Amino acid sequence: MWMSFAPLLTHRSSGRIRTPRAEKGDPKQCFGAFSRRLSTKVHAVTTTGGKPLHVALTPGQQHESTMAEELMVHAEGAAFIADTGYDSDRIRANVRKLGMKPVIHSNPSRKRALPLDRTLYRLRYRVECFFHDLKRFRAVATRYDKTATSYLAVLHVASMLLWLR
Repeated sequence: MWMSFAPLLTHRSSGRIRTPRAEKGDPKQCFGAFSRRLSTKVHAVTTTGGKPLHVALTPGQQHESTMAEELMVHAEGAAFIADTGYDSDRIRANVRKLGMKPVIHSNPSRKRALPLDRTLYRLRYRVECFFHDLKRFRAVATRYDKTATSYLAVLHVASMLLWLR
């Protein structure tokens, strides 16, 4: 079984949050102040069939690679297929320590692009399909929840419903 993960879903808060701390961006509630708007990133570990295994939240301005260690704990399989945001030598070394093959597209800022197994990297579109299916749930797409724990609960319920399909 191949495993893949990518942080591909960024939310813009639809309504104005009325708490003074959330106005500035509250990292505890995973609201990030970005361009005068509040946003949240959803990170997910999925199977190559698009079924979710682990979901995590971060504020919108936080970089993807900061969540790599937490997400790697939940990944299993022969290959680790990830987005360009996870391209670093440290992450690639940790993936190899877990006994998986890193299939990560090289960041354009690298001086020399690393080789990429394109046949495996093509499976990453199924992660995109997972996020597309997740956005079909209105509560996930709009993020009306004021706290990160309640929004994460909505993500877990939506993930369970995706498993039942």
